[in-house]
Amino acid sequence: MMFSDYNQVLNFEIWDTAGQEKYRSLTSIFYKDASIAILVYDITNQDSFEELQKYWYEQIKESAPKNIVIGIAANKSDLYDNEAVPEEKAREFAEKIGAIFKLTSAYTSVGIEELFVSLGSKFIDPNFKDDGTHKPNVKSVDEGINPPVNEPQQDVQQQKQSQQNSGQNNAYDNNRHQSIKLDPQKAKEKKKKKFC
Repeated sequence: MMFSDYNQVLNFEIWDTAGQEKYRSLTSIFYKDASIAILVYDITNQDSFEELQKYWYEQIKESAPKNIVIGIAANKSDLYDNEAVPEEKAREFAEKIGAIFKLTSAYTSVGIEELFVSLGSKFIDPNFKDDGTHKPNVKSVDEGINPPVNEPQQDVQQQKQSQQNSGQNNAYDNNRHQSIKLDPQKAKEKKKKKFC
């Protein structure tokens, strides 16, 4: 990503340490030289948030560089009707530890790009404040296009309001236009080409 405001390009190399207990002995290896850490919890699962606070954040404090940029991804925002962790509680924790906080959905992609843009901005400029008012000028290095930086977060808020007003129980229908659909035929063609 090209961060035009800072005249810098950042390439994100992403390592997923997996949350399963059986892999925990390996995770400190990943923290050693990390510049950014994203802690993810499931908004419908109180235990996942407690694990984030009591285990994962403590691991970051112990093993990662002191100047690491931390992000908290409140995942499954498309299921906010089943929210078990109040958003305010998670935001308070993020503020307490100086982390970037974003509502995200792996299902709809809401908030994902915005999370990376905010984390990249804070990595480049430690004084960066993620108050939602400043939209950094970011371009994909490969495509040279401007992504809609703050739009996903607004979508989540609009979905909450819309559902509260209409009494709907499921946000999936509202988010289908944001999902990426793969054509199975094209996927098969790619596999054939790959193995020729």
